Amino acid sequence: MNTFISKKDLQTYSHDEINTLIKYFNLDNTLPKNDLLWLLAIRIQYKMAYMTSVYIDCNYIDWFVDLLGTTDMLEAILFNETGKEYVVIDISEKGTNMIIRDCISRKVIKCGIKDGLYFKTAHWYAIINGKSIDSYSLNYQIRGTAHFCQTFALLILLGKTHNLKSGDYVNNIKVAINFWTNYFQDNPDMANYFLNEIKTSVYTKENRYLHLNDSSMPFNKITKKDLFEYMNIVKVNAKKFVNCRQG
Repeated sequence: MNTFISKKDLQTYSHDEINTLIKYFNLDNTLPKNDLLWLLAIRIQYKMAYMTSVYIDCNYIDWFVDLLGTTDMLEAILFNETGKEYVVIDISEKGTNMIIRDCISRKVIKCGIKDGLYFKTAHWYAIINGKSIDSYSLNYQIRGTAHFCQTFALLILLGKTHNLKSGDYVNNIKVAINFWTNYFQDNPDMANYFLNEIKTSVYTKENRYLHLNDSSMPFNKITKKDLFEYMNIVKVNAKKFVNCRQG
């Protein structure tokens, strides 16, 4: 079910689907069909607005953006998309080669490190032909915020930035969600891999629950259908995540 729905949308639903909604909202099924559709649309909008006001904030995506930055998954996606093996590495730890750190921080304009994705101080960077490029420098997200930088860096490295727009932060979050939705639809094995990452993550051990439009479930019970519904909710509410910061 979409987060926002209209009478026109409901007209495309099957008879059984409409009856299920009528029972769920305890409506009088003897009313004229036109009136029932209007009432259903209103009730659904009200329920979605309530759910959004209660659950949708930066905490709603913290686990999602964290797990999207799994190095093994990013490596696999890069190889699947290009046939090449790229470096995907966390260089936040002390003792990391200073040449790499200086390159990422642009203290050196161009350096000889390998193309790939580099994570440093809660942010992902793409290295292309020895140059460091990231979503802050391209203004795809507000500097200092923490959400879909791993996706933006991935799209930069893949050369798939045509839908990203400098300064249009809401649009760019939607573009990130579209990428993952399409990728998981086209690559069910990777979707299953990501579901396993969720179920074995620290967030599952913390007994976190995923709240959707009409249901909630512990993380170890999330299905592929739930994941797609969740991503749609994030996309619809993209504006709420523009200013999210780590912690």
